[in-house]
Amino acid sequence: MHPNARLSAIRRMAEFRLWNVARSQAEIQATINQQLDGNETGLAAYLPLDDGNGATAANLVANGNPGVLGGGNANNAPLWVHVSSGGATIQ
Repeated sequence: MHPNARLSAIRRMAEFRLWNVARSQAEIQATINQQLDGNETGLAAYLPLDDGNGATAANLVANGNPGVLGGGNANNAPLWVHVSSGGATIQ
């Protein structure tokens, strides 16, 4: 399948955050539209999903493991869409 044919199936997800503490609605809303630093208290994993390739996404939490996407199956690896002023490219 040509990579461009898969564009119609792309689901957008900007980032993944995993916390090891319960957060209140106010705490969630306070940072919902902000990029995190990776050193926030209780943050167990933070994958911004704008830094990675293949089936691996960078985890910005200190001593964090990279995120493995697609269940480790190369056939399920995501398409990385890089957007710039010149357009979008698929990797």
